Amino acid sequence: MDVFQLNIKSGDNSLFWYDKWLGPVTLEEKYPSLFELESRKKCLVSDRFIDNQFEAHWKTNVIDYTEIRCINNLKNDLSRVHLEPGEDQWACALDNGSQFTVSLLRKKLEHLQYPNRVLPTFKWSKVTPIKVNCFIWRAMQRKIPSAVALKCKGVDIENDNCGACVNRLECSDHILVQYPFACEVRKIIFNWCGLQQAEFSSVGELIIFAENWGSNPRKAIRFLNICHGLIWNLWKLRNERVFNGVFHTPIYGAGAIKSMVYFWTKYRGNEGIGDWDNWTASPFTL
Repeated sequence: MDVFQLNIKSGDNSLFWYDKWLGPVTLEEKYPSLFELESRKKCLVSDRFIDNQFEAHWKTNVIDYTEIRCINNLKNDLSRVHLEPGEDQWACALDNGSQFTVSLLRKKLEHLQYPNRVLPTFKWSKVTPIKVNCFIWRAMQRKIPSAVALKCKGVDIENDNCGACVNRLECSDHILVQYPFACEVRKIIFNWCGLQQAEFSSVGELIIFAENWGSNPRKAIRFLNICHGLIWNLWKLRNERVFNGVFHTPIYGAGAIKSMVYFWTKYRGNEGIGDWDNWTASPFTL
């Protein structure tokens, strides 16, 4: 996969044979026999054009029919080249625009990995830490290390049922959305936000709800960050229960979420935030 492409102007800083300036492969790869005949292999593009006409410099006279045919094909490829004043530049090949972004690269990699799969959309939050954004994005795809996901990867799991439920598989949606403890914590958080409890069957449903909630942009972003904190803390609390045998109440879990999102908003966000007492009363006190 080529992330960047070379746009030729004058040809003064691009290698004729070694750079991918005339297609997806170099001319060395496309015409290996002609490359062997080249007298100066590190020549620039501008070195091989005189008045925008191709000027070859072969080591010997070319008499072989196959090589003559390759030369004609090369000339045909070069016939559309027109050099002009300016500096050769590398541009992003992922989109029609020339500006490279990580988002474009991520979408390209997703398409290569899942060419026939429609991946869930995900609104990246600058207030939420990068590791939390990445975790939620993976949770929406059911790719976090739950017992079910590990078993699918070939990890020897003795039991892939939830340790706190009866006959319920421990998948990402169960841990973060369906598990009774998660439902109780979410109910407390939604009440704190002034919302009625809503039922969700998957992480994707919860995140889509959060991304489309509210008409006030600042409140909508804050609610999205709260939902990110909800999912992240439920995962942390699950790990404490599974690996350390530590059980917490839903009230403790909700308090941890309020505290974490408060510090995210205060120290990572660009908007102002009230004091702690106002925050615990309502997260939408702007």
